[in-house]
Amino acid sequence: MPARLPGWHAGLVRGPARVALLCALCWVVVVGLTLVAVLVSVAATGFRAAAGATGLEVASVSTALVFLPYLWLTVIVPVALVGWPAGLLTAWLLRRRPREVEHVAVFAAVGAVLALVLLRPWTSGPWPDALGAGVLVALAGAGGAGGGRWWAGAVLRRRAARGTLADRPGIVPPPAWS
Repeated sequence: MPARLPGWHAGLVRGPARVALLCALCWVVVVGLTLVAVLVSVAATGFRAAAGATGLEVASVSTALVFLPYLWLTVIVPVALVGWPAGLLTAWLLRRRPREVEHVAVFAAVGAVLALVLLRPWTSGPWPDALGAGVLVALAGAGGAGGGRWWAGAVLRRRAARGTLADRPGIVPPPAWS
């Protein structure tokens, strides 16, 4: 964790434009996480195929590669339509909390819950399969929202350190509880 920047308050990551930045970064994080997961799955399937795996396992991984761009495009809609308003509300509720870690943890929890709620059809079925799919969906949601919130905070901290936030009449740190 970098040294705390004097005058930095994690509650500065709020408002429509900053939450839109957070949502865009969330999408980039989800794209990266799913790409890494699919590449690990391809490598593991390649090792299993070399050890005598069935053609069905290889076909399932190749199907995942084909549907990966579709998944990424599908994630844009929930992030834009549901994640942005949820991010605005979450950021507003956390506006008086100065610690970045709290913001990242809460955004990760909100992302996990929203992912499970929005992607419910993918996580239904017999319990072992649904549980596995639910865990993966929740991890993707938590990683995307938490990672996007951390990245948005890092971008704004860097701007604050350079002094570019001081020139803009943006959001000021909220007053402490009295």
